[in-house]
Amino acid sequence: MKTKIIVITGIDGTGKTTQSEYLKNFLNKECDKTATKSHQFASGPIMKQIMLKHGELLKKLERGTSSNNENSNRKRPLSDLLTLMAALRILSTGVSHTWTRIIKNKKSEFIVFDRYFYDVLIKLSWMYDIDVSRIKVFEKLVPKPDLILVLDSPGEIALERETDDDLTLEQMTNKRETYKEYFNNELETTDKYYKLDTSNQNISEVKSNIRKIVQKELIV
Repeated sequence: MKTKIIVITGIDGTGKTTQSEYLKNFLNKECDKTATKSHQFASGPIMKQIMLKHGELLKKLERGTSSNNENSNRKRPLSDLLTLMAALRILSTGVSHTWTRIIKNKKSEFIVFDRYFYDVLIKLSWMYDIDVSRIKVFEKLVPKPDLILVLDSPGEIALERETDDDLTLEQMTNKRETYKEYFNNELETTDKYYKLDTSNQNISEVKSNIRKIVQKELIV
């Protein structure tokens, strides 16, 4: 049995976590399929302890901000060794996390990913100003998804929904543009790619649309 991979991706505040949980339950209970949900950026016990103690500092460093310049742009050139090492760490961790979750859930018929390795690559492109066409080559390091659902919403709406994020509107807009650039080009990973605008739909409507897509593409 080949495990099918469904990816729900997009900027923060578009409903990825909520919809991936709904989809997992739908596959398990209504389609009689074994499905598990996985989060691309889920942390292990050691990282959780680090985030508890130093989470705010790490967030500021990751965003390229400081107490004196909270609105600075996240993008930074790959101009020094430490920055290069940080980018390589993000890349290698992303590959490791992706494969670990796939192997761990290989007995499931479906794995619903709340974010995928694409989000790691987009994060690198956005943070370090790496051209999208250059970063996409690393897609080949992980398995091709069977279905990609990109949830989208204007930056101001996403910010209203995402209360845990401290991005500015400019930063969220730039992040959204990076997602659009990445996915607007033809994906080599799969032909089964859908973009859903969640700004003018309520949660139930988005849930219904995702179910219809999954049933059409993957449920025999």
